[in-house]
This record gives sequence, C-alpha cells and structure tokens, in this order.
Amino acid sequence: MLEDSRSERKASMHGRNKILNVFLALLLAMVVAGCGNAASSPSLGSAESGDAARNAVEDGDVASKDASNDPSAPTAQLDAPEKMVYTADVSLSTREFDKASEEIDAKLKEAGAITFGDNTQQTDTSRHTTRTRQLTVRVASKGLKDLVKSISEMGSVKVTSSNVYATDRTKEYNDSERRIELLKQEYDFYEQTVKETNDPETRLVYTDRMFQLLDEIKSLENTKSQIDEDVAYSQLNITLSEDTALSDQGGNAALWQEIQDAFVMIPSSIAAAFGYLLLFLIHVLPLLVIAGLIAVIVVLVVRRSKARRKKRAEPDEPGAPTNPLEK
Repeated sequence: MLEDSRSERKASMHGRNKILNVFLALLLAMVVAGCGNAASSPSLGSAESGDAARNAVEDGDVASKDASNDPSAPTAQLDAPEKMVYTADVSLSTREFDKASEEIDAKLKEAGAITFGDNTQQTDTSRHTTRTRQLTVRVASKGLKDLVKSISEMGSVKVTSSNVYATDRTKEYNDSERRIELLKQEYDFYEQTVKETNDPETRLVYTDRMFQLLDEIKSLENTKSQIDEDVAYSQLNITLSEDTALSDQGGNAALWQEIQDAFVMIPSSIAAAFGYLLLFLIHVLPLLVIAGLIAVIVVLVVRRSKARRKKRAEPDEPGAPTNPLEK
C-alpha cells in the first residue's frame, strides 16, 4: 500500500511538471513573437524617431556625439584677450585754414590712415566767411595716441577739445564665440542624424534646422570679424574750423586783422544802415500818408475858421444901415 501511494504521488508530480513546462514554452514563444513584430514594424519606429527629432529641434537640447562620448576631452578655451575699441574726437581752430588742412593731410598719410569721410562747408556771416572741415578716418590703434598728439601740436591750429573714448567689447566677442561652438555642436548632431535616419520627415526637419544654424553661425562670425577690425583700427574724427578772430602768440596779427576787417566793413555797414532805414520807411509809409491827410484837413478847417472871425470883425461900409429894422 505504501509503495502504491508513493508511485501515485510521483506520477502526479510528473504530470504537473509536464504541464508547467508546456506553459512556460508557450509563454516564451509569445514573447519571441512580440519582439519580432516590434522589430519588423518600421513605420512605428520611424514615427517615434520623427517625434523625438521634432522635440529635439524645438527644445534645442542637443550636443555633439563625440563630446558626449568623451567626457575626458578638454574644453576649448574660448575667452579672447581684451577687445577694446577706441574712438577719438579732436576739434581744432585755425586762422590759416588751407595750411592747416595740408598739414593734417600730410600727418594722416604718414600714419597710414584710411579716410572714410571728408566734408568741407562754408558759412557766410555779416562780418566774414568761415569754413569748417570734418574728417573721419581709421588708423591703426597702436598709433592713435601719437597721431592725435601730433595733430594737436601743430603750430597753425588751436585745440578746442580732444577726447578719446574706449568701449569694451570683450564680453560680446566671447559670447559670440561660445554661441558659435554650441551651434556647431548642434549642427554636427543633426548632420549625423540625417545620415543615419531613413525617415523623410525627420530628414526634412533636421535639414531646415541645419540651414538656420548656418545662417546664425555666419552672422556671429561677421560680428566677431567686425569687432576684430574695430579693435585693430580705431576711428578718429577731426573737426577743423576757420576762425579769423583767433590771435597768434604775440597778438599783433589779430589786432591788425581786426582793423582791416573794420575798414572793410564800413561800406557794408553804411549800406546796411540805409537798407534798414528804407525798410522802416516802407513799413511806416501808410501811417505817414494818413497822418498827412489829417494834418491838411485840420489846417484847412483852422484857416476857414480864422477867415470867418476876421470877416466878422471888419467895420460896416459907410451909409449902410447898422440896424436891420431901419431898412
């Protein structure tokens, strides 16, 4: 009996193990079939990759694959030296305008300056005619101070104002450099993804973004180039004004010039006085006519009144009745 019971238990356990093995085999087959379906579904995979691509483009959160895979790579040194841009303004007065202009041109040529603007204006006043010349040049920054000093020490001019301004564009330059590096990393990411993907929508989105990145990089490169140029070549603004009243070191030339100007101005002063007088008469002429008419009327009335009184005061003719009742 005991042996029969044991054999029955073994047979029962063997049957259970057989059923469990079959169940596990079916479960494994289902898992394998599911993985195969997922791998053979290109449309679903491409759609998910397209969504991921759009999210990456919109967020802009991408990085270079090479940089992310190599954390030990040294970071690039983007900080540039100080980018100081200098601008100088110099205002000069002179009695010898032509001579001073020639001297300035000679000094600018000697310094290798490049002229970007040269304008001369003439102003006519009641006393004399003056000229003003405005120059805008670019000169090597290392020679800017020497050029300003050389022009200011010219004997034919007097310095009315001289200023040098400095603008620090280092931060702008460094920010542009960092931004370019980030944009290049983003561009590399998109370029690599376009090569690996077969999804047309993803390729289109990434290609458009790559063109945008190229435009931004070009704009930032132009900004850097302009800053480098401004740092290398400073701007100098020169204003040369003609002043006939400016005295020289002794003051005698200015005195004689004033006397000459006074004699020259006498005819024009007389003519101006007659002109103002004529203008005054033209303005008051209507009033003078009305006043004259009123005066004539008053004179006539007074004369007539006097004639009547005189006639009344004369004695009567002889034989004429003195009393009207006697007639």
